[in-house]
Amino acid sequence: PPETELLEEQVKALQRAFKPGSKRLNWNSLGIQDYTTKCEQALTKFESLVNQIHKNAGDIEERLHMIEMVQLVKPPPPKPGCELLEAKEYFKFQETRLASAMGTLSRKYHAISPLLIKVEGLVVHTNSGKSPAM
Repeated sequence: PPETELLEEQVKALQRAFKPGSKRLNWNSLGIQDYTTKCEQALTKFESLVNQIHKNAGDIEERLHMIEMVQLVKPPPPKPGCELLEAKEYFKFQETRLASAMGTLSRKYHAISPLLIKVEGLVVHTNSGKSPAM
């Protein structure tokens, strides 16, 4: 998944927190309490980061789904007493409808950028929107 690559540095930090327990500590060591505290803190920090990223990813997916579901061409409402609109009326309706849909699409698209910048801030601690890690 993309999160694995995105969180590579944070996973390394988590591994660094666990490493002393696999080498120099045993259950009789005096520093075991400090070690477990540091591991719990590292896990809590990592879990919080992952939860925030998943929440933002869900928000981005939701916006993308809304963009996907916008109907660009829609049949006009029927005119009373007539079966079809005249060509001029039909194209005027479609033009108005398309302008409205494009405005909606634009707003939804631009709402994604702040979410990506928030993820960038969480992961690489910048908020430029231009990080190569993203």
